[in-house]
Amino acid sequence: MKRLFLLILTVAAISYICDKVNDFLISHTFDDTFEVNLPANGPTNFSEEFDFDATENQEVADNINNVSGYKLSSLKFSISEFVPDTGMVEGVFSFYFKNGSGGQIGDMTTVSIDNLFALSASGDKVDIPLTQGTINAVQNELGSTNKVTAVIDGSVSDVPVHFFAHIFLTVEADIKF
Repeated sequence: MKRLFLLILTVAAISYICDKVNDFLISHTFDDTFEVNLPANGPTNFSEEFDFDATENQEVADNINNVSGYKLSSLKFSISEFVPDTGMVEGVFSFYFKNGSGGQIGDMTTVSIDNLFALSASGDKVDIPLTQGTINAVQNELGSTNKVTAVIDGSVSDVPVHFFAHIFLTVEADIKF
């Protein structure tokens, strides 16, 4: 009887461990770039939307029926090739997300940058702080549709300016078998 119990316990443990070996995370950073060109005597603000589809990652697409959820790891922003390269041009950037119906989900986060040329020259990425409510809303939207839209509304203190803005959204897909 003892042997039978140990055999059943061993089989159950091996079965459980084998199940867990098949589970894994897929981490992917989605990135997009857009050009900002604000002419002299023109507007000082701009807005751009980015559509992110988790199934653009082939590993996620291959395992889409086994995705048990998503985790939003980070949202980052950078700029490059900023012109003019003299003077101090400041920027204010607001970030938020939209669902498939176009409604805002989560909270808007605003970041001020004192010197856009210095940021461009450094190559640094700015971490965009997100509230837990925003993280939950984005994760829920991804879990429902595998898609989310990020929006950047920006303004600069002086024109003319020209630069490329880059957005990086890092997401983990939890795959369970």
